[in-house]
Amino acid sequence: MKDTLKKGSLILALAGMIVLSAGCGGNGAGSSQNASAPGRVIKVATEANDPPYRYVSEKNQITGFEIDLVKAVAKEMGASVEFKDMKFSQLLDAVSKKDVDLAIGTLTVNEKRKQKVDFSDVYAHRSAYTVVVPKKGNSIRSEKDLKGKTVAVKKSSTFETRAKEMGFGKAVPLDHYEDIYKAVAEGKAEAGVSDEQAANYYLLHGGSEKLTVVGTLPGGNNFAIAIAKDNGKLKDEVNKALKKVMENGTYDDLTNKWFSYKAAEKK
Repeated sequence: MKDTLKKGSLILALAGMIVLSAGCGGNGAGSSQNASAPGRVIKVATEANDPPYRYVSEKNQITGFEIDLVKAVAKEMGASVEFKDMKFSQLLDAVSKKDVDLAIGTLTVNEKRKQKVDFSDVYAHRSAYTVVVPKKGNSIRSEKDLKGKTVAVKKSSTFETRAKEMGFGKAVPLDHYEDIYKAVAEGKAEAGVSDEQAANYYLLHGGSEKLTVVGTLPGGNNFAIAIAKDNGKLKDEVNKALKKVMENGTYDDLTNKWFSYKAAEKK
């Protein structure tokens, strides 16, 4: 464990492929249809409370980077998308039970999750987690300072497990990153661990009045789309479609749209 919190950033890696597939209309959520089938709808589970990746807009529409990405891939496949908003901790179960075709939500690929679902190729990489603390009265400056502290983390995230290994006094699992920020601001946690882009977005939209970022903790997580384990055909379709989106410039356009500071400042 390093003594100082290193400054880091999320690296959206052009290393893989993703998107939707699997039809409805009698075949079940986990089945697949011909890509040219008229009216093809893909059911996608997500947690619409993690801007700028996914959130509900003022017009009551689910939007964000991953939402635009899924729609772009669906368009390549001649399909439309039906989103189901649910808690992050429910996403993998929804896929494994075939209540939906896919799930997207900054889902890290690891061996434990692979026992329940399959994954598309990787579409992004998180190099680090951001540590959020109160703007005033804060003494946390290094990983060692987190020892013995009450730290808010995202429920069912890979960091919930890591937090226990890092010697935190208490890890408080919460459903959404916004819940983490509020817990820190209200003194219910001494620090919070968050995705960097989500923290930047929150701070730029008023959160900086009470909170600040002191640095990052090592991440090294790869994000991919969750797919039912017995649906190899859908997985192949997802990977093929994502590759097209990444190669035709759409992926780059979306990262510029959602992850620049200029974009984050938009209300």
